[in-house]
Amino acid sequence: MIISLAFKNVISRKSSLVIVIFIAFAIALLVVTNATLDSAERGVRESFKTSITGDVVIRPKYDIPLSLFGDETPFTGEFSTIPLLEPFEEIESVCSRVKEIASFVPILSGRAILDFYGDKEPCFVFGVENPTYLNFMSSLKISSGEPFKNGEEGVILPSRFFDWLKVPLGNEVQFVVADGLSSRIRSVPLRASFEYPSENSIFERLAILDADTLRELLSYPSTETEKNAKAKENSDLETEQIGNFDSLDSIDDLFSLDFSADFLTEIDEKPENFEERFFEQSPSSRKNQWNFLLLRTKKEAFIIKTLNKIFKERGYNVEAVSWRSAAGSSALYIYALRIILNAGIFVILLAGFVIVNNSLVVGILDRTREIGTMRALGASRFFVSFECMAETMILSCFAGLLGLFLGFLISRLLNVAHIPLSNPFLSQLFGADEFLTQISAGNLFCSFLVAAFLGLFSWFRPVFIALKVSPVSAMQGASR
Repeated sequence: MIISLAFKNVISRKSSLVIVIFIAFAIALLVVTNATLDSAERGVRESFKTSITGDVVIRPKYDIPLSLFGDETPFTGEFSTIPLLEPFEEIESVCSRVKEIASFVPILSGRAILDFYGDKEPCFVFGVENPTYLNFMSSLKISSGEPFKNGEEGVILPSRFFDWLKVPLGNEVQFVVADGLSSRIRSVPLRASFEYPSENSIFERLAILDADTLRELLSYPSTETEKNAKAKENSDLETEQIGNFDSLDSIDDLFSLDFSADFLTEIDEKPENFEERFFEQSPSSRKNQWNFLLLRTKKEAFIIKTLNKIFKERGYNVEAVSWRSAAGSSALYIYALRIILNAGIFVILLAGFVIVNNSLVVGILDRTREIGTMRALGASRFFVSFECMAETMILSCFAGLLGLFLGFLISRLLNVAHIPLSNPFLSQLFGADEFLTQISAGNLFCSFLVAAFLGLFSWFRPVFIALKVSPVSAMQGASR
């Protein structure tokens, strides 16, 4: 009976149409806004996860904010040598035993100057092993050439960087890294160019280099084990030399040594461990030197907690972080733009909701005489309250459903229109080259809850005021 009466009252009042239009418009705007932001979040997330960061990143713990691109200290961040991931073999073993980790790939990271016949350009450099890395980053598409393979020297560049430099494939390019007053220079052949799924200022200046060349450029020190072995070898050599000199009877014996042909032949021959003795570190001993380990996972949050717990128990000075933390400012500033956009839209929606709420409040207060008459005829406070609540909820819920339909329709039309995004900031924000929206069940449900909450909020206070008025005063049109 109460629902039927409330429904008739809603239909009979002309103000109901205005309230429905206000609420439907506000909910439609909310649906489209959330669909736009959901699309932007998905685009950025997928763009970074499938081309730069993976789902989860294991990185060294450091005193400063650290991303895949180095120091992330706000405003003053400069690149410093990224610590190595140690002990890498044990960390890799842990990841291989966690079932929720589908795959992983290590990378080195640094910054260098790319030099081609005097054309110099600063760039980020990732050291990788191919084809493992390119298979891991599924969104990277080779546009020309053939990537280097594991054990080969080479570099591949983003298409925009490649087109700007105009370097023919197969030509040598130089990478320069400053080392105090001097520099380290390495030349490698340009093997191929590739494309990222969306535009990004960071993506356009990222060179993918073979890991061994980048290790030489960054000049990573020997491991502790190798340092100890080298020190022992030098100590043994000194002891042997001292022993030989002690066996000489006089200083004249030093110049009377018999330099036989056999002795000269032995000196001319290159010993088997020549590379290890005359170079700081052999390539084979550097194979486990990496800065980051990128993971593909099934449950991102669960994996991060699990890995960090294991690392803490074992005393490893590393941590697992989300893709957004690993991407650093290149993703965080996009997130900041989304927050600003959210704040602006919230102000617009708040202004609309105030108008809608005032309309509902005025609608209840205008019925003070009607409420007094109902109470004079014997209607209880509960009956009056429930009847007014039912009317308001019918209005708000119907308007909410209408708003959901309009929002869904507008979102679909925007997707069909394929509106291009020529502005690079918008392209980075949405992670795509066109304006897209993504409707989700959660978006629709939350928007409908907003409409329902609006109805409840708008009903409570005016009815509470109206019920405080005595029936006689209410019938006379009193407002207090």
